[in-house]
Amino acid sequence: MRTIRDTTARLDSSRLTAAERQSNESPAEALVRRYGKSASGSVSPPSVASRAGGDDALMTTLKTHRFATAVRWSGDHLMHVSAAGRPELTVGASAEFRGGLEDVWSPEDLLVAAVASSYAITLSALAASHGVPLHSLDVVAAGDATRRVEGSFGFTVIELDVSIATDRPHEDSARTIAELAAEGCLVTASLSTPVRVSAEIHAASRTA
Repeated sequence: MRTIRDTTARLDSSRLTAAERQSNESPAEALVRRYGKSASGSVSPPSVASRAGGDDALMTTLKTHRFATAVRWSGDHLMHVSAAGRPELTVGASAEFRGGLEDVWSPEDLLVAAVASSYAITLSALAASHGVPLHSLDVVAAGDATRRVEGSFGFTVIELDVSIATDRPHEDSARTIAELAAEGCLVTASLSTPVRVSAEIHAASRTA
């Protein structure tokens, strides 16, 4: 398993700038723009020349995206979360804690799910942009919460076990975008908690 911080040296050319993170592009789109396809369709880093002036151009399209939700208390440890145009979600205290509930989503569940789903969305966008076939994509996520070094109680790591089925000879490109997706994922980029990604890539079986 590699943490995102462990991949800094190898993926330095793909790191998003502050301007790119605030532009109209999604994080995945920004990575796609900075990464080109080789003649074989594999993912490869852009040349320095191709990136020159890119940040200046982005400065003209900066935009802040705002995500709004509302939470209504309904007694005990139960809440109802709403957002415009979306089904209401029931959220309660985790069953891991005293007085928690077994049959509803907890804020901790939602945080881990947000990391996993944002990662998967980013990966699928990169795969589509680079012509890497995806026959299946599964992400199993788990987060550990305990007393941290500075004394506060919180998540110390979130781990993503990723399984991707693609076509030969795209396995190497699929592994590359699996690592880049962690770098371009908006939710992961917003957290100080380390996110570790372990990816299993295999060629999809073909039926006669």
